[in-house]
Amino acid sequence: MKKLITLAICFGLNWSSFASIAKVKKVKGEVTRLSIGMREAIQLKDGDTLSKDTSLLSQDKSFAIIVYEDGTQVTLGPNSKIIIDKIEKTDQQFVALLTGKIKAEVEKAAKEKKDSKMLVKTRSAALGVRGTVFQTTYNPESKITSLITLRGKVAMAKMPEKTKEVSKEDEKKGEQTESQQMDKLLNKSGVVVEKGEYSGVSDNLAHATAPVTIAAEQVAKLTLNKTLGATEEKFDKKVVEDQIAKTTKEMVDKAKTETPIKTAKFDAKKEVYTPRPGGFVDIDSGVYVPPARESAYIDNLNAYTATKKIGSLTEDGQYIPPKGLKLEAGKGFVVEDENQKASETVLASAKELNQDIAAQIIKPKKAKLEELEDDAYEKYFNADEL
Repeated sequence: MKKLITLAICFGLNWSSFASIAKVKKVKGEVTRLSIGMREAIQLKDGDTLSKDTSLLSQDKSFAIIVYEDGTQVTLGPNSKIIIDKIEKTDQQFVALLTGKIKAEVEKAAKEKKDSKMLVKTRSAALGVRGTVFQTTYNPESKITSLITLRGKVAMAKMPEKTKEVSKEDEKKGEQTESQQMDKLLNKSGVVVEKGEYSGVSDNLAHATAPVTIAAEQVAKLTLNKTLGATEEKFDKKVVEDQIAKTTKEMVDKAKTETPIKTAKFDAKKEVYTPRPGGFVDIDSGVYVPPARESAYIDNLNAYTATKKIGSLTEDGQYIPPKGLKLEAGKGFVVEDENQKASETVLASAKELNQDIAAQIIKPKKAKLEELEDDAYEKYFNADEL
């Protein structure tokens, strides 16, 4: 006990730093943790208790599931790093996603509570959650934060480049804490991403993209996915079919109350990009791949059909690019084997796909004022710049 007190004094800690806020439910592979006062990271184990400001780092083909005291469950995917915390005053769970991907199941907040029950922060985005299931990725190479809501609703907003750090002294003077700043930002400029929808934040866009419906097949498969690609999960065919049917029905019901989105748009005045709905999300890069332009529009889903022209999905919902291509973070679609000459068909496919994702990885052009009424997507983004 004396040693613990000595350590606390040496590192300037208080007892709340050691208080448990979460417990490890399951670990597979190489996942390490580093808590305040520790000199070196150690292997995470089932049943470990985690304190405030603990960082978790996973390697390839590894994942971990942690559960907060209120039942909120967070799955850390492979090649990912997070810092977990809890905001005592508001009883909010907090996760800083530094790289990689997480999936969270958040218990519903009490109706009288106005703040988000859980806050997630990346280097580019803020997410506020009251009670839902969602999956989010932050890729440092593409600098994209992507969000897919699998149940309920999640608010998302682009973080300012600089946020003020608030000390204990500042708090006493009435300065807003980081969590209060995030809640204020989400309430003021956040978009609300509902079940089956995607939104993304990148360096090149001033705001989060307008939420759009993605392929029901991917929503269904990601709902079943428990390891975020750490293991190749296989499900009974009937289970997958039933989940796709259930997801499709829910999305049809939701579409009845929505305004149809039938084309990709860039509103240059508001600097808001709206992708074409119905596509796939590449979980690793965070890039949303919209359906091909000639795809059929499904009226009762308010979305286009995702055909093999844009790629396909694994059994657990991971994106697979079209044959002969790979999707690189920050670069777009490139030839899979650089040592072999690609066919004209493959090159044409890459060019078309890159044009459709260009808004996520290219800064918009500064249009003339008389052009602002024309929101033609190609006027502001050109894949030839990649």
